[in-house]
Amino acid sequence: MQTGPHFFPKMSQRISSRLKIFILLICCAALIPMPQLLPLLNPAPSLHLTPEESQWLEAHRARIRVGVSPHWGPYEFIDKKGEYKGYAAEYLSLIEEMLDIEVQLVQEALWYTTLEKAKNREIDLLLSTISTPERRKFLLFTPPYYTAPYHIITRKSNEAIQSVGDLSGKTLAYTKGYAIDFFKSQSARNIQLVPVDSDHMAIRKVAFGEVDAMLGCLATTLHAVEQEGITGLKEIGYSGFSPSHCMASRSDWPLFSQILTKALAAIDAEKRAEIHKKWITIESPHASISQKAWNFLCLCLFFLILGIALVMAWNQSLRQRVEKKTRRLKANETRLNELLAIGEMRTEKLRQTERNFMELINHHTNGILILQQKKVILCNSEMVAIFGKPVTFEINNFDGVPPEHLPHLITFCNAICEPANLPVSVSFQFNHPTAAAPRKWAHCRASSIRYMGSPSILVVAVDTTASEEMKNIVLIQDKMASLGRISAGIAHDIRSPLSGINIFLEQLPRYLPRNETSQVAYEIIDEIQAASSKIEAVIRRVMDFSKTGKPQCRPCLVNPTIQSTVKIVHRTLRKAGIRLELDLQEGVGPIMAEETHIQSLLFNLINNAKEAMMGQEREKVVTISTRQENDVLYFTVKDNGPGFSMDHREAIFEPFFSEKQSGTGIGLSICQRIVSDHGGTITATSQEGEGAAFVMAFPLLKKMGDI
Repeated sequence: MQTGPHFFPKMSQRISSRLKIFILLICCAALIPMPQLLPLLNPAPSLHLTPEESQWLEAHRARIRVGVSPHWGPYEFIDKKGEYKGYAAEYLSLIEEMLDIEVQLVQEALWYTTLEKAKNREIDLLLSTISTPERRKFLLFTPPYYTAPYHIITRKSNEAIQSVGDLSGKTLAYTKGYAIDFFKSQSARNIQLVPVDSDHMAIRKVAFGEVDAMLGCLATTLHAVEQEGITGLKEIGYSGFSPSHCMASRSDWPLFSQILTKALAAIDAEKRAEIHKKWITIESPHASISQKAWNFLCLCLFFLILGIALVMAWNQSLRQRVEKKTRRLKANETRLNELLAIGEMRTEKLRQTERNFMELINHHTNGILILQQKKVILCNSEMVAIFGKPVTFEINNFDGVPPEHLPHLITFCNAICEPANLPVSVSFQFNHPTAAAPRKWAHCRASSIRYMGSPSILVVAVDTTASEEMKNIVLIQDKMASLGRISAGIAHDIRSPLSGINIFLEQLPRYLPRNETSQVAYEIIDEIQAASSKIEAVIRRVMDFSKTGKPQCRPCLVNPTIQSTVKIVHRTLRKAGIRLELDLQEGVGPIMAEETHIQSLLFNLINNAKEAMMGQEREKVVTISTRQENDVLYFTVKDNGPGFSMDHREAIFEPFFSEKQSGTGIGLSICQRIVSDHGGTITATSQEGEGAAFVMAFPLLKKMGDI
């Protein structure tokens, strides 16, 4: 191996530029004092409060009472001017500014009285206290933010006590209320413990020879000695007791404890070091390393790192020789791996794109179908839900298409077979195989696309049943409003002369003698009065039809309304030979309705069923039932009469339409208007010869408390 003055220059030339920068950073770091690096290595988090914590803080911003210890300097004390100062006071000031709060200081002369007030909820916050099982019964503690080691203090003139081991058989003073249960266990050494009210009193007792020694925090004891002006004391050793001090808040304010913990964590290390340097000027020998020792350790660490860096530089030069020979092979291998990785990445992107596309299709609110050469390549669940089955858009896939819609649907299906005719759209009505309401509407649009690299046809379907039914309801309501106004005028014009005819008919018998010759005249008068009554009834129904205005709705229970209505019509139905059956579900909720309108609705439907079954030889039955599903109330009026043609299913609700020769065609129109005014729907189903059923659906009130 080459040695001599030329060895290190040659070696340094082999060191890479990155390694030179690394060594330079190590050298710079060795010159920076560690306390200046701590804030960079351990930055404090910012303060983030939850909405619940912010709300609590806003409610208690000016109600927080802080218990302070006037004689626990330098950690917290009241100075000669009466101002609150010390280590804990600095932290309190930072927390006040950080949380934008104002506190009320509660000063007690003795620490154990301060604890008693905190236990009785007369104090909300203690700044310097130790967590013990007894205190945790009424206080919540933050993580510790400083440690106060306890030492043994005695008189310099007391030659009998030179160390902690010399306390056997001696008297030792300690402050009542301090959490020093750890040290009390040392009474097995035959140490007589003397409780006092404060550190100041303990210092006096030691100075005046009333006790042999005292147990106290070194910084607090020195602060008290300065205030009392007492000399002749000495510290003989560490007691072995070094408790961590926390902030403690009321146990019934858990949010406040969380806020305090976050606020303490938000104080950066530099600010903590500044507070510590300002108030704590003496450190316990066991708790810190001297500056000289620290500098020595830093210097040793620097040379250790420098040595490691030099070894690394030498190893680096050797590695470069080996790497130079294998670089070409590694370059080829790396290139191959990169190509494989790019291919895998592209494949994964394609898979992810396909997964996203399928998820979009499956969760789309419209029906989507993709065809290639008349075969279904993709069909989402919404398309199946709209048509009740998978469809290929051939004309034989659809049942019950009205004749007026059939040509447009045929054109649409043919256009799918000839992509040159696309795009094309169609709206049509059909029979749904599974839905409760079999007649459905759909709007479909077909267009040409490329899917998976092949020409395809995209068909998008939308269920337009609700909008078409709404259009139909609006159209019928417009017709009803117009016919109502016309009917009201006609009925009014007829009612006036009809009233005169009725008056003359009532007066006419007075002027006819009662004999066999005039008997025929009396019969004719009776027939005329009967016909006039029928005309009056028709006019009355027309007037009812023409009435407008919103119902006066209030919470209404349907079952009691049905039962009260049945009591009124029961006798009439029994005379007509009709059996009435009730199938009312118990506990159905209320609806918003005007009860008289619901009764009128039932009267019309029951009367309609009665007239439909007139002359029927088999048993006549009318069934009224109620049921509740989700937030909808359904009630049904069903009969076993002749029914009606389903071709007239939508026309039967139009004004003045009737399949009965003697019918006026107004009753069902009035029923539809009542249901519509109450925000509901009415549908009719029938099978000829097996009766008809009218199903009404009303939205339920969500809360029974609204009744």
